[in-house]
Amino acid sequence: MAFGFHGIILVWLFQNLLILASSELGGTIIPLYIYPSGNGDVWQPLINGKRDHPTVPVWAIINPDSGPSNSRNEEYAIGIQRLTTVGINVMGYVPTTYGSRPEEAVQSDINKYREFYGSSITGIFFDEMDYRPTNTRQKNRRHRRNKKTGPSYYQSINDYAKSKGIRFTVGNPGTDTLKEYVNTVDTIIIYESEGFPPEDRYTGWHKNYTSTKWGILPHTVSTLNTAQVRQAKSSVKWIFVTNDIMPNPWDTLPPYLPELLQALE
Repeated sequence: MAFGFHGIILVWLFQNLLILASSELGGTIIPLYIYPSGNGDVWQPLINGKRDHPTVPVWAIINPDSGPSNSRNEEYAIGIQRLTTVGINVMGYVPTTYGSRPEEAVQSDINKYREFYGSSITGIFFDEMDYRPTNTRQKNRRHRRNKKTGPSYYQSINDYAKSKGIRFTVGNPGTDTLKEYVNTVDTIIIYESEGFPPEDRYTGWHKNYTSTKWGILPHTVSTLNTAQVRQAKSSVKWIFVTNDIMPNPWDTLPPYLPELLQALE
């Protein structure tokens, strides 16, 4: 059957529309540092949001005790099951102390998450990621306990996580990073501060890389500006915004979570 010129054009247009739709779809990485008391009902707004916006990729970071703790927590296990049932991906919080924490301790945390909660943990959130140049790290004594420093340290713990069945890794320096750290983890959080960042905080040299490499975590944002979110998601794949404030802006979910998820569609 002859397809014809017009048929070829229609296929080309359809394929490019799919590519465009995929590239404009944002996602969110949520520091869910809220204890799931009872049956995890405190996480229900997030579960409802995912149900209402099923196409938006959602990752929830759990943090039982500045890491996995030393034993399985049944309330966390129930909460995690409720998250994964609706398609929310779960990652475990692991501190790295800007590259000075021994690799063995980081590896132990990764192992514990997988031991306690099994294959439900599919991501690792490496907090306190280093972001300094090599010469600065070499002069800092606290890094001498590790054979690897800087990018090689994060590449090593990333590779270890992947060897344990982890499919997504995030590093969080909480501020801008250097090009040498790109690709040591899957995504880097380049902003964790008060207020939504100005555009120049996530454009510039960052535009040389795919948007999936970057994430931002603005807090103390009283009112969500969905236009800002839609503009940012073309450069930054992973966006979470909250109205919560310091000293711990991650112990509640924002009232505008549904609007945020809608803006990320």
